[in-house]
Amino acid sequence: MLIIKRIISGEIQENGYIIYHNEGGECYVIDPGDGAGEFLGYIDEHKLSVKAVLLTHHHPDHTGAVSGIVSAKGCPVFIHEDDLEMYGRPAVILHDGDKLELEGEGIRVISTPGHTKGSVCYYIDESNVAFTGDTLFDTEVGRSDLEDSGRIDLAISMGDIIDKWPDSLKIYPGHTNPTDMKTVRTENIDFIQAMKRYDVYNSKFEYDTPIKLIALDLDGTTMNTENQLPAENKKILESAIAEGVNVVVASGRCYNSLPKEVTGIRGVQYAISSNGAQVRDLRTGEVLHSDCADPRAVRMLHDIVKENGYDIEVFVDGMAYMEKERWEDVRDGRITYRRRDYILNTRQPVEDILGFMMQHDDKIENVNIYFEDLSVKPAIRKTLEPLEEFATVTTSFDTNWEMGGLTTSKAEGLRVLSEILGVEKEEMMAFGDSPNDIPMIEAAGIGVAVENAKDSVKQAADFVTTSNDDAGVAVAVRKFALRK
Repeated sequence: MLIIKRIISGEIQENGYIIYHNEGGECYVIDPGDGAGEFLGYIDEHKLSVKAVLLTHHHPDHTGAVSGIVSAKGCPVFIHEDDLEMYGRPAVILHDGDKLELEGEGIRVISTPGHTKGSVCYYIDESNVAFTGDTLFDTEVGRSDLEDSGRIDLAISMGDIIDKWPDSLKIYPGHTNPTDMKTVRTENIDFIQAMKRYDVYNSKFEYDTPIKLIALDLDGTTMNTENQLPAENKKILESAIAEGVNVVVASGRCYNSLPKEVTGIRGVQYAISSNGAQVRDLRTGEVLHSDCADPRAVRMLHDIVKENGYDIEVFVDGMAYMEKERWEDVRDGRITYRRRDYILNTRQPVEDILGFMMQHDDKIENVNIYFEDLSVKPAIRKTLEPLEEFATVTTSFDTNWEMGGLTTSKAEGLRVLSEILGVEKEEMMAFGDSPNDIPMIEAAGIGVAVENAKDSVKQAADFVTTSNDDAGVAVAVRKFALRK
């Protein structure tokens, strides 16, 4: 019978293991954490001969005691070939499918990339156990936002390999408590989400035309709910750019509000902003296309706003402006349903926003109406109906309505860029989550909605990927543009 000794060490409570069958026999040490003393003490107490140290991956919290054990026992260290460089020390190379032996019992080496490129699990069929390192824990899965990790790779490891393991299999992870696969399948929310990601990535829907242009809505789509760019999205977009794909920002934000996390990605050259009212070359700042609102619509909106007392923002020449009093209310915390840091960093306060709008009535890219109470949204939309002869009315958030030019849309901006870049509709892929994204999604060869998108957007899309919090952009780009 296999004996498993778990030794917990280090600040983050890493699990190291000594496995053997009989006192005085051979053993393997798996992922020894900080300090060799406890490992060596147990080994000597039970008169064990160390065959090797087996590493599930290269991270230092799993390798801290390796040198001490090797120095004391003269044993080799085994690690997967894809983690050897990051490990940085001499070791015996492992490959997927390699078989080790412990006093007649076989140990299979199973490559499970995701937490690192060379992460492995050690699977012992006869004892019905697996040592999973940081690939799988009892209620979580390993991090996939590190230098050599990957969220999609981790999902593939879960779906192609780990989900095929029997419910009875005992799991010994690199942190947290041992568990079994039945518990993982029912209680590990991260595993369940990874399987959803796996199912989306492996869906039968295919698109054979090579993708040459990817248009990205930002808020709610490419950015997560914390308004940050997921590491997996950045990584996959950089890979697409490296293969010659044009990655284009397509946002309802004005030009000067576009996040540097996306526009700063090397190779992102063009931006569609203000829902398509402006197209710019990000390298030079040159305006390639401008489609401002009809001054008649601006004057009509002025009267509607004045009559109803709406809270508005006005986009002019790539900048966003709002009433100074409202700006101060956000700054001082009297208005809390707007993102304070975003407003203070991207909005310019003016004394009289309605007067400012009229002074620039021929340069208005977009006007946003904001409100806190969702129940008033239909009534506000009703008051905007007179604009429809001269303007487009759309929405990109639950708490806003937006007015732009009659021919203004992200789809029109995409059309302009497609002509500049010589890209056909069938070669374009577009992502979105809100109604203002629908024209663009319909204008692309393949339109993709994130899981958190409005139902109307999902209905318009050809494909629904995972959510913005689960790097849905990366999943779809890898599936359809990178095809790997």
